[in-house]
Order: sequence, then C-alpha cells, then structure tokens
Amino acid sequence: MEGDVWYWRVAGEDPDRWPVVVGNRNDACEDWAEFPTSATAYLVGLIRGEIPGHGLPESLPARVPEVHANTWPTF
Repeated sequence: MEGDVWYWRVAGEDPDRWPVVVGNRNDACEDWAEFPTSATAYLVGLIRGEIPGHGLPESLPARVPEVHANTWPTF
C-alpha cells in the first residue's frame, strides 16, 4: 500500500458531505478516484466489499481488518 493516499475534497461547508479522494501513486503513476460519500461510509463500504479498493491490493481488507490512523502534529 505504499504510495496510496486518502483525502477529503473540501467542497462546501458541511464536512459530512465532503467526498473521499483516493490516490494511487505506485509505479510513478498518478491515478485518482473520488467517492461521493463520507469518510466513515467509505471505510465501512471498503471493509464490507461494497466500495472498490481502487488500486489497493485485492487482499485488502484482510479477513479480520484493522484500522490504524496517524495524525499530523499540531503546531
């Protein structure tokens, strides 16, 4: 999963309506997809297999998925 990134596209004032943008920059290829859903709904759909992994390994999510999140330091 090296090179895969997830973002919110800030569109409007309601964060619950910001779409998820997934980028796959493996092999020097920039490939982006936008999903018109909240981040929580995206993750649930990904785990349930209802949303395509878009560039992620087919083995993801694993049979017993784990979610880890890193946060940026605040200044």
